[in-house]
Amino acid sequence: MADALREALGPIAEKASQSLRKAQRGDAGGVHDARAALRRLRVGLGLMGRTVFDPSKTASFARALRRIERALGPTRDDDVFIEDVDAWLVDEKPAAAHAVAPLRHTLVERRGAHARVLARRLRRDKARRALRKLSRWLSGRPRDVIAQPKNPAKAPRWLVRHFVYDEVWRSYEEILAFELRQPADFDVIHKVRGACRRLRFTLELLDGAVSGADRVIEPLRQLQDRLGRMHDDVVSIRRLERWLKTGQVSRNRAVTAYAARRARSQDRLRAEFDREWRALSGQSLRGALFRVLAGGATEGRPLRAGPAA
Repeated sequence: MADALREALGPIAEKASQSLRKAQRGDAGGVHDARAALRRLRVGLGLMGRTVFDPSKTASFARALRRIERALGPTRDDDVFIEDVDAWLVDEKPAAAHAVAPLRHTLVERRGAHARVLARRLRRDKARRALRKLSRWLSGRPRDVIAQPKNPAKAPRWLVRHFVYDEVWRSYEEILAFELRQPADFDVIHKVRGACRRLRFTLELLDGAVSGADRVIEPLRQLQDRLGRMHDDVVSIRRLERWLKTGQVSRNRAVTAYAARRARSQDRLRAEFDREWRALSGQSLRGALFRVLAGGATEGRPLRAGPAA
């Protein structure tokens, strides 16, 4: 398990380093890819700390990566907002572009300011030191591995297949716990999305040790995308309402139409969530996980890092 995890997470750490260099230059794709890689790394570090590695060591790395990930957030939110405005304008009349220009100008200015702050943070050695240290730690010999029992009569949990079932069900139960927060508001739904992402990343990381995980991974990815669009709508509407209230953006017919379109999207996705929650918490997902795990943890197949996004 120690060797498999290090080998699976090493390429993700390298991907994160490459993406952060692009993010420092202001590249939107680099910002997105860095956030995705850092999140995947943090899920992997959690898996390390719950299995065969010293949890205090892995938690220290995870906290440092979380700080970098949070620094990327404002720039990423700006990119998503600008992209949505531009996509809306494609189907609108030319006059709409003129009317929405002040809003887009505000977004571009904020994006520039956030990108400059991000670049300064990423230039600081402290902000990237933890990732470089993590890469070295993953590429070297296994360190900080929990000692196995000296008593030869005790059975150590040491192989990948000794942990697959516990880790998959643990990730699923993190989703199930949100049944205490139903019906959910938008902030709770955002947390549900995070739990779905952790289950998806866990399955992708352990995909080489089970059979048929794609039957669960792909629906989770699609759900994550839909809940992500809902969250983007919520964040954008809140920001736009605040700017209209303070006069930072002037209200006009085009801006009102754009805000209404996002509100309709938000409401439609929220209405769909109730059905999606029943699938998440009911027999649909649970049965699919049972079928994946019923195939048994396979021997001799490597873990995989999973896709970048």
